[in-house]
Amino acid sequence: MPDQLIGSLVSTIIHFNSCSITVSIWSILIASILFGILLSGNYFFFNKFREARMRTHSQDCLKARKLYIRREKSTQRNEGQRKKSITLSSKWTRTISNSPKSTRKVESEVLSIAGLSTQLDEIVSVMASGSPLQERNLEERIDRPMTEEEFMLSMKKVIEFITDNYRNPEKFPVSPETRPNDIFNQLPQKAPENPEKFDLVWNDFHEIIMRGCIQWQHPRFHAFFPCGRSYPDILAETLISSLGTVGITWAANPAITELDASMVNWLGRALGIPETFLFRGLDTCQSEGGGWLADTASDAIFCAIMAARHCKVEEELSKMSELEEDENMTASNRHTSKKHDRRAEIISKLVAYGSFEHHSSFEKACKMACVCCHPVEVYEDDDWGMRREVVEEAMEEDVKRGLIPFYLHIALGTTSTASSDHLAELTPMKEKYGVWIHVDAAYAGSAWVVEKYRNNAGIEHADSININLHKFFLTSASVTPFWTRHQKKYKDFFRVDPAYLKKKNGGNDLRNWGVQLTRRFKALKVYMLLRVYGINGMRAYVERMIGMTEYMESLLIKLPNIRKFGQTNYGLFCVQYHEEGMSEEQVNATTSHLCEFINNSHKMFFTHSNVRGHDIIRVAVTLERSTKKDVEKSVDLFSQLVDEFKKKKADDGNFLKTESSSSSIDSLVNEEYTVIDDPSHSVAV
Repeated sequence: MPDQLIGSLVSTIIHFNSCSITVSIWSILIASILFGILLSGNYFFFNKFREARMRTHSQDCLKARKLYIRREKSTQRNEGQRKKSITLSSKWTRTISNSPKSTRKVESEVLSIAGLSTQLDEIVSVMASGSPLQERNLEERIDRPMTEEEFMLSMKKVIEFITDNYRNPEKFPVSPETRPNDIFNQLPQKAPENPEKFDLVWNDFHEIIMRGCIQWQHPRFHAFFPCGRSYPDILAETLISSLGTVGITWAANPAITELDASMVNWLGRALGIPETFLFRGLDTCQSEGGGWLADTASDAIFCAIMAARHCKVEEELSKMSELEEDENMTASNRHTSKKHDRRAEIISKLVAYGSFEHHSSFEKACKMACVCCHPVEVYEDDDWGMRREVVEEAMEEDVKRGLIPFYLHIALGTTSTASSDHLAELTPMKEKYGVWIHVDAAYAGSAWVVEKYRNNAGIEHADSININLHKFFLTSASVTPFWTRHQKKYKDFFRVDPAYLKKKNGGNDLRNWGVQLTRRFKALKVYMLLRVYGINGMRAYVERMIGMTEYMESLLIKLPNIRKFGQTNYGLFCVQYHEEGMSEEQVNATTSHLCEFINNSHKMFFTHSNVRGHDIIRVAVTLERSTKKDVEKSVDLFSQLVDEFKKKKADDGNFLKTESSSSSIDSLVNEEYTVIDDPSHSVAV
């Protein structure tokens, strides 16, 4: 019995232990599973939280770096902020290296959007510390003269120079104390054999080149015209250089061609150019009117004269019904044809008309086109503008001599006084004499953005127009929009189609609009300027500049011995030096010497000119950010210099020459503007 009880008890204990072990094993398994789930969840949420924190942190770092880069100079920064920014940048770099792949991908996307590289932290740190980048040996520099890091540091210097020039326009003297060939003789006779560091180049730029520059963007610069400069234009120039592209044909770069056409239209409508001069419809090639962005007014005028010459020659040839082209004419023997001989004969009789006050580019274009140049007289009573009766008399005289009028040049804003020819009464001469009428509005045209300055009634009858955007329109030289109502006639003269340029698409190739084949991306300058400033911004600028000039005029003409010459036009007025009892010859000589005396002081800068025998000093306000305080300072300085001039003139009897100014127009008339009687000669010299 006891043995049975003991056996039963042992069996029970063994069974109980077996069950306990089984339960324990299951408990351990369940606990392990629960613990694994909990651990995975914590890791998942922890990782998500870390990623979110990383995003926020990287954005903070980017903001810190941007703020850091914007600082003008490291020496002016607060030391605590500088250390904080550097710490953030280093921390950001360490975080990137330790973060999981998904987070690194997020960081890469952020960097891509910001336009930065993973090397930017190192560059920012270099900027902060002022220490140079790692030195490269000569072989490395020849292989790669400038790295991205070196470029960014160099560009930083350039940007600081540009903004400093804006803020401190009087940093350099308005004109340098230099003589012809000084700069040439300071520069080496040949280029360096090996790459040089930008720091050396930058130093020579400051010490040699800048010291020889006339500072057009200076508050004491009152010469020539308001030359454009603006931040959008500077940005566009940088982008143009960075793209490294040219607009040979539409296929070479469609954006250059089509943005050019769009800007021709944008500008045309902003300035009130008639729609007949613009691209109309969806296909620019099929439009009757249109235009292009030339480099300068000289280019535009030459192209207008050449197109006009071509149209007149073809017109005259069409009248010769008996003249038939020789058979078997090819490109190699076309110069021996009858038509070729007759073309040369017709060209020798062609005459272009303008006034003595027109820009010299008109005369130069006539010389290059091998046509006669016939300038006509203008008078003070007409504000030095060309009148119809004078032009008509000249044309009638030439027709009687067997010559053929073919081109009439009309200026709106002449070089010396910004006067305008009487456009409305001149345009009807197109029908009577069959001449091509070109309106050169290089000076006045940009002011047309303000409607009250549009003195261009009758412009709809012209054949072509040009203006200069680097006068009054805040684009640096040189951009000259050109419009014509006769796109096909105009382009016929310039079209040449070798196989490598022949059009295989419907693009409006810019090569057919002028002489040059290679085209810069000039339209980008106009596009960025008009987008950033808007039409109203440009109107405000033109109004301000003209207002500043009128204010300066009101102060300057009150000074003793200063008298105004002519009218004020488009922010330009002219003055002469005058003392009671002076003859006109003495006024001319004294005015010329006064301008030279002021310019030689290197304190102010003006332009001297001569209008039909009258020596004058041209005055304009040119700095975009000029204020009344700047103008008043200029007038005070001008008054001081006039007093010094008078004192020197009184003390030194030989200071002034008694003869008239050497720039007297009479000598130029006899020397340069004689129309040759012999029609076999095509150029008037």
